[in-house]
Amino acid sequence: MKGFEIFKRLGIFICVLFITLITGTRAHAKDVRDYADVHPGDWFYRTVADVSEKGLMTGTDDTTFAPAQNLERGQLATILYRMAGSSDTGYVYIFPDVADGVFYSEAVTWAYQEGVITGYKDGTFGPGDKITREQLAAMLYRYAEKWGMDTSADGSIYEYPDGGSVSDFAKDAVSWAVGSGIIKGDKGNINPQGDVSRAVCATMIARFIAPPSVAPSVTGALHVDGARLCGSDGTAVQLKGISTHGLAWFPEYVNEDCFRQLHEEWNVNVIRLAMYTAESGGYCTDGDREALKNLIRDGVTYAKNQDMYVIIDWHILSDFNPNMHRNEAIDFFAEMSAEYADENHVLYEICNEPNSGTRWEEIKSYAEEVIGVIRAHDEDGVILVGTPNWSQFVDEAAADPITGYDNLMYTLHYYAATHTDDLRNRMAAALNKGLPIFVSEYGICDASGNGAINEEQANKWMELLDDRGISSVAWNLSNKGETSALFKESCSKTSGFEESDLSDSGKWLYAMLTGERRQPDSGEKEEDSMESEDKVCLTDGDIRIQARIKNSWQAEGKKVCQYELNLKNMADKACESWDIEIPFHSNITLSSGWNGNYTVDGKVLHITSKEYNGRIPAGGTVSDIGFIVSGGDGIKF
Repeated sequence: MKGFEIFKRLGIFICVLFITLITGTRAHAKDVRDYADVHPGDWFYRTVADVSEKGLMTGTDDTTFAPAQNLERGQLATILYRMAGSSDTGYVYIFPDVADGVFYSEAVTWAYQEGVITGYKDGTFGPGDKITREQLAAMLYRYAEKWGMDTSADGSIYEYPDGGSVSDFAKDAVSWAVGSGIIKGDKGNINPQGDVSRAVCATMIARFIAPPSVAPSVTGALHVDGARLCGSDGTAVQLKGISTHGLAWFPEYVNEDCFRQLHEEWNVNVIRLAMYTAESGGYCTDGDREALKNLIRDGVTYAKNQDMYVIIDWHILSDFNPNMHRNEAIDFFAEMSAEYADENHVLYEICNEPNSGTRWEEIKSYAEEVIGVIRAHDEDGVILVGTPNWSQFVDEAAADPITGYDNLMYTLHYYAATHTDDLRNRMAAALNKGLPIFVSEYGICDASGNGAINEEQANKWMELLDDRGISSVAWNLSNKGETSALFKESCSKTSGFEESDLSDSGKWLYAMLTGERRQPDSGEKEEDSMESEDKVCLTDGDIRIQARIKNSWQAEGKKVCQYELNLKNMADKACESWDIEIPFHSNITLSSGWNGNYTVDGKVLHITSKEYNGRIPAGGTVSDIGFIVSGGDGIKF
């Protein structure tokens, strides 16, 4: 049984050490953001957050984690004791240098009795002695054996320059730790006799207790079994990742440091390389084909180096029917599949979003020919097939699936503020018919990619995907001035991202991927709750309007602003519909609006209610109303 499954079954609560005195055997959960010496972008940030927020490790004081301090034997005994549930072992005199009443007293008794940590030949324990990397590996190995965990992983220590310096007592343990990913090297070496810092301890413990990874080195070549995506051993897997924006427009994000951070800190296990076939710079229009293919090659290599899967995406959009560039697709996928036939981490997406009335039979005809070309080189690589209406009508594919080929999946795309129960029900019905579905693109805003965010719907989607084990890829890896971009437009970084660099979409995605998903606001906000210097309050009749700038950017020499509105009924009775005007300082142009009917008259934006949000109880509020305008120089108030 895998280690994580054992912990889950036993309900073991893991706590890690204090560097200063500990008076009890339980630690309290801690928010990593409270530590002044642990910052987003630090290599250990994610793992320190994991062990801290789960109550597994605390700081030296309320605001200090001390990541560089060394780990000691007494502290490690405490870690392992807590991993085992801190059973009431009691203190037993065994070692002359371990007295009763010290924070590690019972832990050392337990560790010795269980054979997890032994003393020295002189009869002492050495609770204050430093732990080395190979010693920590050995103790985790003994712990794993004690609890019947899988210790069969076998990594070649001799692939490292200093592999031969691993002590004899630790060779099996270090080999296991390398093979299972607990040790990933220290600047290209194992460094077996190197000290273990608190940061290194947090990282190794987090890796030890983590569920089995979904990664090419672990799950191998993927295949489709029924409606599920599975690893090489037949175990169902779920990929979660991020899609680039158009490679021709944002090539700078295809770099190894970026991919490394997404994998190690965001828990991303798949990257989608979106290559537009039309549009400006498109592969089939005016793009540099060799440069685009080389970007794909780089992305495939970086994904492999970071132990992630990768999707090569033939990203049709304005060329709405895949048959429009059928010959180019055949040539492209013949070349790619010949090149990557022996790579276990490559998937092929052969038509992003067929649209504008393209019928399933047209898509199916195209897919059958392109699949045949891929299969001539790559016999078993997973292939993703787009579905009608921007990859939403999966029911049509379920009614008439492609036959004669294995390892096919069908794509569904959604944007949470637009696509809700109807599309979820459509997907569920297709799954129930046995259709294997892969969500190769989604966002938490509206379908334009640049409208309001709906976290409540986003969470509902993710709950369904998790319940059904459906893989998903978020749009998009860029700083483009739109809601779906993961980074703020002001962020010029291409790696080393910090929380302050993230857009609202990026913050939600990071939280979801790392298990920190937050609950959305209820929408019942008092007027002072919108903490932004870019907010205004207006009154139109009985309706109090709170407006704030949610996002802004420059386009064609004009400032473009995305506004978010909350309406409050100040009357003593309910209203059944509302009709408001938003005055601006100068003329405006409306780009889009949602949850209202919009018209513009020069400097004035006129909004009326939809049938579903017109009624506001006395004192009640309506939220999730928004629009994007250019010009205007701000709302007049």
